[in-house]
Amino acid sequence: MLKTSVRILLLFLFTVCVALATGFATYTVTRRVIAEQNAVAAEAEPKQHTETTTPTSLKKQEEQKDTAVQFEYYIVRLMGDELGVYVSHSGDEEFLYTEKIYKNNLSQRDIELLESGVRLEDTPALTGFLENFTS
Repeated sequence: MLKTSVRILLLFLFTVCVALATGFATYTVTRRVIAEQNAVAAEAEPKQHTETTTPTSLKKQEEQKDTAVQFEYYIVRLMGDELGVYVSHSGDEEFLYTEKIYKNNLSQRDIELLESGVRLEDTPALTGFLENFTS
């Protein structure tokens, strides 16, 4: 009786370990495939805007702009299935880049807010905001 209980327990633990390993492998492969699809889609899309940048390289871009023009704030607006990032200085808006998002994951309130534009005061606020919508 005891041997049977131990065998059942070992079989259960083995099944749990296999399920965890399978889940982790599936998750890893899915993340890779999505990243590759996004990279292919980004290469295939025609360039409609001046330059596409990532939030990480935004710091370098901001440092370069600091020597040329001081900006007041960032504006993020929904443009189709992308977030358009603009910088405002002296009342004028200048387009910087876009970030791809999954619009069907947004609530109606988020869509309305993004369509009207969100004002962000500095680069850390912009980076955190974009990470919430692009990850």
